[in-house]
Amino acid sequence: MASGGAKHVVGLDNQELDTARQRAAEFGYQSERIQFVHQLEPGTVRLSNLVVSCSSFERFADPQGCLQQMIDVARPGGQVVINFTEVHL
Repeated sequence: MASGGAKHVVGLDNQELDTARQRAAEFGYQSERIQFVHQLEPGTVRLSNLVVSCSSFERFADPQGCLQQMIDVARPGGQVVINFTEVHL
């Protein structure tokens, strides 16, 4: 998203924040444009044009609550995108 020209990107992850920060630095993204957090602050609303979850919902204790938070964070007319990758056994 940052490489596509987004002015501000927030990465929300419950485990891999250090890895994400390191990868962003390796690609030369400035820390003021990209933020990585474990959770959004309560009351964070209408912040984003695009909210994306990649292969995460199966790990959330409260997926319905997470979906509602994603909807709350999206600006009017914004998009919420959720995907699931295939399970590899």
